Amino acid sequence: MKNLRKLMLTAMVLAASAGAALAADIAVIGGKNDDAFWNKIKKGVDDARLVVEANGGKVTYLRMQSYDNFAADSAEIIRTAISQKPQGLAVPDW
Repeated sequence: MKNLRKLMLTAMVLAASAGAALAADIAVIGGKNDDAFWNKIKKGVDDARLVVEANGGKVTYLRMQSYDNFAADSAEIIRTAISQKPQGLAVPDW
């Protein structure tokens, strides 16, 4: 839980600072839609998105569909994020 809080803070700081300094494309990886913890992180990312987009950047938030095949699905979502060629990538330390 402590590491996930660090991730949330890091994602928000990264998004805000990237948006303030220059336009940047940032990808953030998160958990399932029905996971209450990840919904709080999504809210933080959405708030930071306003700053990034106001400065010409873009924030993409990719979520896990389920936790059933966790290792393979998390690797695939990270590959998807990398394929979008963002300038920054926030990945949880699961």
